Amino acid sequence: MEKVDNYTQNQSPVVDIGVKIEIEVNGEPQIWEIVGPGKSDILNGKISCTAPLIQCLLGRKRGEVVDSRIVGRSIKVTIRDILFSSGNMD
Repeated sequence: MEKVDNYTQNQSPVVDIGVKIEIEVNGEPQIWEIVGPGKSDILNGKISCTAPLIQCLLGRKRGEVVDSRIVGRSIKVTIRDILFSSGNMD
């Protein structure tokens, strides 16, 4: 994985399919690779773009804090980092 700091055309990277994110959910650190529908593998850190946690983060940038409700529970998610792979990520 490479840092997105060298992202093309000086665009700010956002949470989307094909990136790996480092987040904190209610203070708990988590790392997820966002994959397309049907490609999730939770045990190996791959989460579908259709998962409620990811749905509330899509389009957000590094440093953003998102307050949301998932399955009736309030959560606070901080996006610590967004990384990408030069290879093919589902």
